[in-house]
Amino acid sequence: GQYTLGSSTAFSEAAAAMAQRMDWPTLERQGWLIQDDLLITQSVVEDMQGEAIGVQLIGTSTAELNSAMQAVAQRTLNEILILIGVVLLLVIAIQIAIRSLVIRPVSDLQRTIRTVTQQGDFSARANAPDRQDEVASMAADFNRLLDNTQQILTQTSQTMQAIGNGDLSQRIHISTVGDLERLKTQINHSADTLENTMNTLGQTLNALGQANFGATIHNDHNAQGAFKMALDNAQT
Repeated sequence: GQYTLGSSTAFSEAAAAMAQRMDWPTLERQGWLIQDDLLITQSVVEDMQGEAIGVQLIGTSTAELNSAMQAVAQRTLNEILILIGVVLLLVIAIQIAIRSLVIRPVSDLQRTIRTVTQQGDFSARANAPDRQDEVASMAADFNRLLDNTQQILTQTSQTMQAIGNGDLSQRIHISTVGDLERLKTQINHSADTLENTMNTLGQTLNALGQANFGATIHNDHNAQGAFKMALDNAQT
C-alpha cells in the first residue's frame, strides 16, 4: 500500500526521504529493518473504531545496538575464559591427585621390589599410604610379606649360627604360611634330627666310657643320610 507521512510541519524532509527509500515489504515481513544506521520497527496506529490509519516508525541508533552487542560478546568471552581456566585448574588438580594417590605409591613399591630383588635387602619397606584403596592394600600386603620373609631369614640365620656354636636347641618359632612354613619345618626337622643324633652318639660314647661295650645305638628317630651313616659307623 501507500504510506503518507502527514503534514510537512510534523515530519522533516529527511524522514520523508527515508520513508520513501524504505524496504516496506521486508519491514512488513520480519517486523524490523536496518537502514541509515537505524534499527527501525513499526507499530500500527488505529483510530477509535480500531481501524488502521497509519504506521508509527520507531528508529534506534545501531551504534547503541552495536555497543550493547559488543558488551554482551565481551561478557560472554570473559565467561568462556573463566570456564576454560576452571577446567584447566580441575585438570591440574586431577593430575596431582592421580600422581599422589596412584603413581607415587606404585613407583615407591617398584623401588622397594627392585631393592629386594637386586640387593637382597629384606629390610626395605614400601611406603603404605594410610587410606583404604587397592594401592595402599598392595603396599601393606607386600610389606607383610617382607616382614615374614625377613623374620624367618633372621631366625634361620640364628639357628644355623647356634648349631655352628654347638647349641642344638635353637629353633624357628615364627608363625608363617606356604613355602615359608615348609622351609621353617624342614630347618626345624633337620635341627631335631641333628640334636637327636648327637644325643644318641653322646649316650653311646658315655656308655663306652663306663666300659659298657655292649651298648647299642637305636635309630629311634629314623635318621637318614649322613646322620644314619654316623649312627651306623658308631655302632660298628
